[in-house]
Amino acid sequence: MKPLLFVFFNLLLLTAGAQTRFRVMTYNVENAFDTIHDEGKQDTDFLPAGRLHWDTPKYRAKLSRIAAVIAGVGEIQPSKLIALCEVENERVIEDLLNRTRLHSFNYRYCMTESADLRGIDVALLYQPSAFHLLYTDTLRVMPADQHERPTRDILHVCGLVPSGDTLSVFVVHLPSRRGGVRQTSPRRCRLAQRLRQEIEALTHDGSNRKIVIMGDFNDEYTDSSIASALAAQKWTDAPQPPFLCVLTADLKAAKGIRGTHKFQGRWAQLDQVIVNDRLLTTDGLHTTPKDCFIFADAPLLKYDAADHGVVPYRSFLGAFYQGGFSDHLPVVVDFFY
Repeated sequence: MKPLLFVFFNLLLLTAGAQTRFRVMTYNVENAFDTIHDEGKQDTDFLPAGRLHWDTPKYRAKLSRIAAVIAGVGEIQPSKLIALCEVENERVIEDLLNRTRLHSFNYRYCMTESADLRGIDVALLYQPSAFHLLYTDTLRVMPADQHERPTRDILHVCGLVPSGDTLSVFVVHLPSRRGGVRQTSPRRCRLAQRLRQEIEALTHDGSNRKIVIMGDFNDEYTDSSIASALAAQKWTDAPQPPFLCVLTADLKAAKGIRGTHKFQGRWAQLDQVIVNDRLLTTDGLHTTPKDCFIFADAPLLKYDAADHGVVPYRSFLGAFYQGGFSDHLPVVVDFFY
């Protein structure tokens, strides 16, 4: 009898100590456009008669590939929160959730409607059973002058998670590096400063609110937009609380992959996940940098002889249709409670 009791109580202890995984991901899906022109937007390349001959079969294939990645990341349990960058409109999200394998995943979504000239936006998919939506809003930063292009809004979604914590999720897609990294850096810094102001407003009263920032920053964690304007640092450099921690600092994957995007033979970690210090404790919802990784399954990669290695298997290479997934790789973080 004593051995049986011993086993029983050990099982109770193991069950009591078991943690529930709360997986999130961020993914720049590379030009997820539908085939219908949006009035006032520069989306004509992605029309059947446009430069890229973007038609219904290509559109449906694109959605199927995005859904395959999301399903693959989720494994047995679907990811609870998914940040998507470069999505044209709600029609694309509706088709993604209702006309692919994701139709049974019961996702809901929030999305921006920004002034970006091409019409691309950011969205957050969430499972209502794991994230009870409280409210959503957007942060818009106007162009500095008449010569600057409007950019994407920052999406802010606040909800309750099963641990009882209030979680604010910010989805960002900062301005691109087109025109030069140094020349375009001030634009990214201005948006990062605005984001920092919003976070300080949410937490200035000692609130226990937990914060996740994720998306395509078009910068690495050592660049000014993250290190200075947002004042986020990697785990080993973080000061005393309160602070923002870059979980994605120095991420690596197999096959020599050292980032989520590759340009002219160099990997760069442009897609970031940043959390406030309240998510780095063991109280309630929590995580560590070790629980963050690049999802780099073989189908998402392609060998490039000119590059002497693998690159993300993208949809287009210039105007040439490759039929791949994206020019970015997803980032995944496991939280626990």
